[in-house]
Amino acid sequence: MESEAQRAIRFNAALNAIGHHNCKDSFKSLIDSAPHLFRGFRFAYSTNNTKLDLGFTSLSQIEEDCPTLNKYYSGSGLLVYDDDIYETTVTKGKVEYLLLLSIYFDSNIASAFRIWENGGKVSDPRFYQLLEYVKRRNLSFDYSFFILERMTELMNTQNTHPFETIRALKQFDYATIKETDNGLLVTPSLDNGEAGRLATETMSYFARQPWVQESIVRQKSVYLIMLKAYSLYLMNKKSIDQNLCALTKFCLDKIGRFAKTELYFAWKFFKYRTKFNFFSPINSLTPKSLKALRGMCWDLFFLRHQETITSAVPTDGFSVPFMSSLDNKFVELTKACPIRCTLMDLEYDKMHTLYEDEFEFAEDLNAALSDSLKSEITNPIAAKLRAQRPLTTETTIDQEIETLSAELAC
Repeated sequence: MESEAQRAIRFNAALNAIGHHNCKDSFKSLIDSAPHLFRGFRFAYSTNNTKLDLGFTSLSQIEEDCPTLNKYYSGSGLLVYDDDIYETTVTKGKVEYLLLLSIYFDSNIASAFRIWENGGKVSDPRFYQLLEYVKRRNLSFDYSFFILERMTELMNTQNTHPFETIRALKQFDYATIKETDNGLLVTPSLDNGEAGRLATETMSYFARQPWVQESIVRQKSVYLIMLKAYSLYLMNKKSIDQNLCALTKFCLDKIGRFAKTELYFAWKFFKYRTKFNFFSPINSLTPKSLKALRGMCWDLFFLRHQETITSAVPTDGFSVPFMSSLDNKFVELTKACPIRCTLMDLEYDKMHTLYEDEFEFAEDLNAALSDSLKSEITNPIAAKLRAQRPLTTETTIDQEIETLSAELAC
């Protein structure tokens, strides 16, 4: 009988095997190399392999079919695994499984929907390609991330754009469709009052959900950690080791957690900021830097938000996220933080998003940390106590953000 501790060790070993497997090689060879390692786990695996020997969906094909959709995973395709899928594929040669395509949208798509609802003409024809693609496949948009990002504005009656965006999306949900010589014509069909009522219901539903407030606190934690990383970088631009060590201690002291994913984001900025356009707005301190950093941290939090969504997917399905955008910002993000795999252990409610260069980050972090700090992180009793303590309150995080922002504004 496998204990919880033994299963956790096997989970980490599975992550290690996945991370070191060449994404151009056969997926089946990964599983067959140590089938016991993956038993009981589920995962979605990003691949560039063209020899498709297990359940596969082409992510690049979706991007080609609809240019406004940008994939979340780094590879050109996605392979999925659980015990049943693997065994059925081996015995029958093929298998059916549920892929849940989740489409999110950024601010420029939101603006386009408001124009569309009001009968205006969106100048970028790719928007109409998006409408047609979604309607022909009976897909829908996921409002959750947009609402999280706009929650404060939704409570502000002076700013009607977030409400109007959701109302326009409700119109799209119920829109009439008609084949024409130029493709599919998608036309709003609800009156504004009914669409507004549905939008209000959606906003009220999210406002009542405890996980929404928890997510907002988590996003603020991402911003606080990256704000501290930015401050450390400006004071000491060359010492990655010193900055990583200081930031790790800051996470333990101020957030109360070893924030590994956020430390990965900061490490990527420290080490590769000039390589990726995603970080270009904060390569130096300007009057617009903090505003740019705040927006970037919402983009980074989208990657974290997907962990919440993925953990809520039915056990017979796999989440396949796409961001709908008319610019390349999300593409630049996924280049900077490329995702290899999402590994899940549903029995113990455990999941891990594995980044392509996560092992390089782990090596650099291990080299950067002092022995005393490594001992504090790895000590099982201390780790358990940290996990049992509630996260730092939103008020405290807001105060820390205000203090750091004031220092950088000087």
